[in-house]
Formats: sequence, C-alpha cells, structure tokens
Amino acid sequence: MPELKPQLPSLGHLMTAFALFLVVFPGACLARHLNQECGSVFCGSLNISYPFRLKNQPPQCGDHRLELECEQNNRTTLVLIR
Repeated sequence: MPELKPQLPSLGHLMTAFALFLVVFPGACLARHLNQECGSVFCGSLNISYPFRLKNQPPQCGDHRLELECEQNNRTTLVLIR
C-alpha cells in the first residue's frame, strides 16, 4: 500500500476559505474597527469605560447599545434605543 504524505493546502484554497469566512461572518472584520476601547471618560466622579460609552464620544468607541448620557457633568443615564 502506498504511503500517504501530508500536504499543505494551496494558497488558492486558503484564499477561498478566507473569502468564505468573510462572507459568512462579516462582523468579524468590522468588530475590530467598531466598538473599540477608547479609554475611559468621567461623568462627575463616575468612570465610564468600555463597553459603555458616552453619547459625545467618537462613533467607533464602545458599544452603542450601552450608550450613556452625562447630564450636567454629574448625572449618568442609560439611553435605551428601540
């Protein structure tokens, strides 16, 4: 019986697999650019950090579903989005 030798996948196979991954899981690439940790900010004495964000932070910071408002720099409220 002939001996089977292990073979590495060709570059074409790897590129096809990668392209399929991007089609099936597009959020995997976007997640690195969205919802980034942009350091912490304060609302009064409360430290707001990732995954939370303040409304006035850049769009790529934090999770928009966990958006907070800082009223008069001392009152923090959660913004509920429907």
